[in-house]
Amino acid sequence: MERDWFFSTICVDIDGVLVDTRNCTVGCDYSGYPRDYKRLDRESCPMKEGAVEALKELRDRGYKVVLYTARTSLERVATEKWLSSHGLVYDELEMEKPIAFIYIDDLGYRFNNWNTTLKDLFSDPRLRCERDEPEE
Repeated sequence: MERDWFFSTICVDIDGVLVDTRNCTVGCDYSGYPRDYKRLDRESCPMKEGAVEALKELRDRGYKVVLYTARTSLERVATEKWLSSHGLVYDELEMEKPIAFIYIDDLGYRFNNWNTTLKDLFSDPRLRCERDEPEE
């Protein structure tokens, strides 16, 4: 039996979680986020280490992966192209998250790197999908 959609859906931010915003063509401020998103060459942005494997593992374990971003709908095609060119797998893409300095959320998880994130996620029994082992 499949778990409720709410408990098997994981939303993943793009910039700073999948995209290594610290290493794009346009310089970034101390926090690693671009100073001027209008000048940011998104095509030059590398992917965060472990992102491809992490999204694949989440989907293999039965999670629905929804990517979200504060990028505008005008950037949808370029965003989809970047995601595809880097081999990232996902179920949905949501554009136009409100732009803010900080997000306060009761269901948030502070991302540092993919190894720690997956370890934390898979070690907490409350967060496991019914199918908690990756498919072969």
